[in-house]
Amino acid sequence: MNLLSKFEEVKIDILEFIDAEDQTICKGLENECIRATESVDSVLTLLDLNPFKNQYYNNWELVKQLESGKKGMIIKFANDIKKHFESKYNVTIFPFDAEGFKKIDYVEIVDDIIARLGGFDFKEKAYLEIKKNIEKNIYLPHVNVKNINIRIKSFIAFEPAIFKVGFWNLKSDRTLKELFYALEYFESKSVTLRKELDAFRFNNSRDDWFEPFIFESMTKIREIKFFKNNSIQLKFDSNASAIEFAKTFLKYSESVLVNSGV
Repeated sequence: MNLLSKFEEVKIDILEFIDAEDQTICKGLENECIRATESVDSVLTLLDLNPFKNQYYNNWELVKQLESGKKGMIIKFANDIKKHFESKYNVTIFPFDAEGFKKIDYVEIVDDIIARLGGFDFKEKAYLEIKKNIEKNIYLPHVNVKNINIRIKSFIAFEPAIFKVGFWNLKSDRTLKELFYALEYFESKSVTLRKELDAFRFNNSRDDWFEPFIFESMTKIREIKFFKNNSIQLKFDSNASAIEFAKTFLKYSESVLVNSGV
């Protein structure tokens, strides 16, 4: 097998790693970048065939600007590929050297991205990040599992709205977002928030924060309730689901569950 055949085999393996939608989007970005750089190349060719220089103008300066702009297009192309995967799979791809790519080839960029996933696929990497993000906000003494409920103390903070009587503002939606991603994954194994959760977390100022919110589209998680003392309570469909979520995302172990009286 010659070197070219080996390279083509690697390409096939990489393309099998991403789905058809990813391939279509990446190929579309690649085609658009190629069109843009070809347009620049046509101008560069024209300038090369018609050099001009006098005391007022030197088109070499324009050539340098165009060449710099072409490099910038390739950098943007690489970053756009990266952003697609980060957005779709809710993962962080870091470090990433967009300036290191010299040609317009999405397969090469995807290969580099995959190498940074630590041996996992995108969904596995997303799960690990979801788990890590919520665990960093969890302290075991603040978590209580009882029957079908999980109570978490000092988890989220509110403050009264200044110009709206009876309204409360969520100080930061980051923690709530991380919780919702964990709930979504627990419910459906999806790394994308359903509309019910996504719309909810963006409404940060409301007068019903401390009333139970029932999740109509979910089966394992019934409702969530917030309290003014910065605690939250999650209600599940069963004690088994509550324990499973606590063990998976809230750093619970069997010994902790026994000690908590579950």
